[in-house]
Amino acid sequence: LINSAFYMVSPPQTTSSKQKRKVVPPLEAYLRHLLIDRLANDDKTISFVSKQLQRLPWSDPTKECGALVCKYMLKACRKGRYEAVGAVASVAAALKRAKPEISTRLIDGVLEELQWTMEHPNFRDQQRTIACARLLGELHVASLVPASLIIEQLYHFVNFGHEIPLAL
Repeated sequence: LINSAFYMVSPPQTTSSKQKRKVVPPLEAYLRHLLIDRLANDDKTISFVSKQLQRLPWSDPTKECGALVCKYMLKACRKGRYEAVGAVASVAAALKRAKPEISTRLIDGVLEELQWTMEHPNFRDQQRTIACARLLGELHVASLVPASLIIEQLYHFVNFGHEIPLAL
């Protein structure tokens, strides 16, 4: 009884009960800090983040900066704050001239995620889908996405999973 009370207050040290922390490379940790923790919807922060992203080692093919930046931009919209969606679109617009691959990868990632969530509907993914749809709208406001793509995506939302007669 005394041993049980002692172990309740001070459990024994075991290595198996401790969770192992995921080791993230420094570049990914910095991108996570910039795009998820630091990014806010004001001009000063957006300018700072876009300048810091331009300073990344883009010429090094082993780093794959374009893919990592887009990954963390989408993650900032999914798992970050809902208010950060407009800031992510503003950063993508600021990077368009210097790094055009960012806007292309981001638009492609958003459209792929919207298509996947329509094909695999799940209740827990509804907020994520709304954030992606808002990001698509914010990218349109930032002039990165043409209006024809927005109309095509809305048409796809409405008609997905329905038979359309050939006579129409």
